[in-house]
Amino acid sequence: MAEQKHDVANSPMFADGFGAQQVLARLDACASSEAAFEMASKKHALFSRLYYFTTRQWLNYAQNCVDPELVLLMVEHFFELYEDYVLNTSDRSNSPYAHHWHIHVKLLSHQDHKPAMALRGIALFFGIRAHTRFDLAEAICRSRASYIRRHGKEPDMTLFRSLLFGKEVNRLFRDASLDFIASSSPPNARNTSVIKLAALTSWMWMPLFQSARRAAWREAINSITLGKVICRSPPQSAAGCSYD
Repeated sequence: MAEQKHDVANSPMFADGFGAQQVLARLDACASSEAAFEMASKKHALFSRLYYFTTRQWLNYAQNCVDPELVLLMVEHFFELYEDYVLNTSDRSNSPYAHHWHIHVKLLSHQDHKPAMALRGIALFFGIRAHTRFDLAEAICRSRASYIRRHGKEPDMTLFRSLLFGKEVNRLFRDASLDFIASSSPPNARNTSVIKLAALTSWMWMPLFQSARRAAWREAINSITLGKVICRSPPQSAAGCSYD
């Protein structure tokens, strides 16, 4: 049997006023180049570029997965949280930001100009942790809520989990990291060695990365079970937390 391929670019997937084409266009405009993100903040360009390659892998994955709607909802809501917590506050020094992004933002605030690469690398690590451990839990809950609004019923959460974890998803993240490294500077022998090293050592960093993602899933399921909204907004806006 031939593998089914979904046309994610032209399917009306979303319940909240977005078609898939609009979402992809929005992600492309914001994430397809470092320059687009630099309009929000040059200091966040490193994380943003990694995020672009990861998002591109997720969109490719959605074309062939069992339920592209759930994947695309996750793409939208996950990016929405990054906008809310980081990009929309990064150019205003007096803007509050969520606690889990504190170390990432603080590291990038040490210098008035472009932070040193070592500092940006450390900030990248804490940015990845903030987004995959904490924002992911909230994005799962938001995606579920959007699905319910569209269909009037719960999504299959067992299926949802299978779409977010597994060998295919591990390969997705590994390929995104290799694309990111390859894009960071012109190809040469040193860069090729770095790419090969990243591929060979994925067995070391992938379990830690996926452990954070599984913790996010558990938090989301606990939130759903208890009927309690996950709210990481700064104190000034915490009263407005909801998945509506």
